[in-house]
Amino acid sequence: THWGEVMEPLVLYCSPWLKPIFLLYIVFAVFALLNVVTGLFVEAAIETAGEDKKVVIMQQMCQMFIDCDDDGSGTISRDEFMQHLNKPEMESYLKELDIDRQEADMLFVLL
Repeated sequence: THWGEVMEPLVLYCSPWLKPIFLLYIVFAVFALLNVVTGLFVEAAIETAGEDKKVVIMQQMCQMFIDCDDDGSGTISRDEFMQHLNKPEMESYLKELDIDRQEADMLFVLL
């Protein structure tokens, strides 16, 4: 309703052809603004999903180390780790982390 007040002087004093041009400009500006707002929401959602994935990986890592502790000592020996390294669950977990078997062995040494 307020656009008519802005558009009326353009049509009366300049040219009636400015009415469709002005309307196209307003439509373009509104869609550009909506695009920016949508981009902000999508960016926030992607960031939250990335943080959630990190939390899930950390929980899986804790569970993996608990499962590797066969003797219940609270620590994982190299033999226990190497035995579990051949299991499909461990392979899929390492693949999720983009770690191959050699890197996993070096990671155990570092830890």
